Amino acid sequence: MDRLDPAAGPAREASGARPSPDASGAGLSPGGGACVLEARGLGFAYPEAGEVLRGVDLSLHAGERLVLAGANGSGKTTLLLLLAGLLTPREGTLLCDGQPRGRSRRAVRAWHSRVGLVFQDPDDQLFAPTVFEDVSFGPLNQGCDAALTRQRVDRALAALGIADLAERPPHSLSFGQKKRVSIAGVLAMEPGVLLLDEPTAGLDPEACEDLLETLAALAASGTAVVVATHTMDEAWAWADRIALFGGQRIVACGPPEAIFRDLSLLETLHLREPLLFGVARRLADAGLLPPGHPLPRTQAALFSLLSQGT
Repeated sequence: MDRLDPAAGPAREASGARPSPDASGAGLSPGGGACVLEARGLGFAYPEAGEVLRGVDLSLHAGERLVLAGANGSGKTTLLLLLAGLLTPREGTLLCDGQPRGRSRRAVRAWHSRVGLVFQDPDDQLFAPTVFEDVSFGPLNQGCDAALTRQRVDRALAALGIADLAERPPHSLSFGQKKRVSIAGVLAMEPGVLLLDEPTAGLDPEACEDLLETLAALAASGTAVVVATHTMDEAWAWADRIALFGGQRIVACGPPEAIFRDLSLLETLHLREPLLFGVARRLADAGLLPPGHPLPRTQAALFSLLSQGT
């Protein structure tokens, strides 16, 4: 895998990543998904904390599932806020659909309609008396009339499997239900890019699996989905591509198997290899899995390969 020391320059794609004319993966994905969001040389510093990000290059394609992975405090949330247009980079360029981020009120509104962010804590987003009213806020703010707003809200609630919660007050819901409502509120604005900060934090294993399946379905429908997490097991199971953070930048970017095979890099970044990946890697090295087959990313896939033998 091609990667750099965390203190060095911009990351290059890991071996086997989607073809691209540059390290960020700009252009078309193998499946034909166009580049919908791109960061070039982004840098950012907080007044008190100092420099958080520098020289960040990243691109995102339609229908892609991208994971931003790294230890707590590595800059993942800050990058999401920059991509969403809620922070202004100190240096570098942001482009959506090939167009640079503008500063006019109209340009800002257009960016927020195209790129949606779901915060880690749903209580930071939910405020209306009912779920329906909360999810309606975005479309109404975009200028949709009542009929179109209802259509969008109904679609978003159905996509998240919470149509039955429409008239419930958000404060009466479970944490997992609140998570889904907060995602529906962004989804109702029909963004091309959906950014989520630690979406499975605080959820039990079953709720985590259900939510990741929902996000995969959204990506399959053409939405580019970005998940920031420090949970490597989820990254291994879910991502098309992983960007690893370290030293205030992205130090490696590529397919999950290529990323996680670099055990020395994971150790440098204080990250652990995913449990299922580690088991499958050792089984493959011992000749207990069919040769030449990609490592399985679910328990079911692993058991299926084991049943085939060598």
